[in-house]
Amino acid sequence: AALVSFTRRDVAFLLVLIWAFAGIGVKQADTAVVANAAWIATGLVALILIAGLFLKRPKPVVSN
Repeated sequence: AALVSFTRRDVAFLLVLIWAFAGIGVKQADTAVVANAAWIATGLVALILIAGLFLKRPKPVVSN
């Protein structure tokens, strides 16, 4: 997720990961270990998404 965020800035990909992890967290609420891990992953990917949007990456060198 971090590589995609910082190299490609593919917001849709990260939103899909957030959606998937949140769905796992909701569906597996009876299994605390799985649900907690899914919610932690959701938060981490959300932070990576926000950081990727605000951190500047170097501009690629264009050769003619």
